[in-house]
Amino acid sequence: MEPLEIAAAQGPTGALDRLQQISEELGATVVERSDDYLRLEFRTRLLRYVDDVEFLAVDDLVHFRSGSRVGYYDFGVNRRRMNKIAHRYAAG
Repeated sequence: MEPLEIAAAQGPTGALDRLQQISEELGATVVERSDDYLRLEFRTRLLRYVDDVEFLAVDDLVHFRSGSRVGYYDFGVNRRRMNKIAHRYAAG
């Protein structure tokens, strides 16, 4: 997936504020936060495994990664989650 664009009026902090809000609405717990970095944890519904999500604001982009702590295959859960977050973020 491509990085997310930061609107000029929004700035890095505003972009991460929005991503934090969206993620919390989807059930995330904030683990760490700074002006340009956000780390979250999501728990899977069935077995309560932890998925780590990180956002890093650099220049006019937010780079991100999402991954499961356990296992080799997540049945596309992380990609679907990140697509949902990216879609809501782009919608404003």
